[in-house]
Amino acid sequence: MPAKQGEKHHLARLTPELVIDLRSKYAAGGWSYMSLAVHLGYRVDESTVGLVIRGESCNHLPSATK
Repeated sequence: MPAKQGEKHHLARLTPELVIDLRSKYAAGGWSYMSLAVHLGYRVDESTVGLVIRGESCNHLPSATK
């Protein structure tokens, strides 16, 4: 059985909408990984935000364009 992806995984903390929002905010400028983690109420660590922004995590979702 293939591994569950995204919000279907039992440990998921980010929805597809949040991932797209994070990527859009970062692409627009003025946001650091830490500030985005704080914006989420520390739901995820800043290193996780970085993985999401760089497309190393949640890569099944579309990335934001500058």
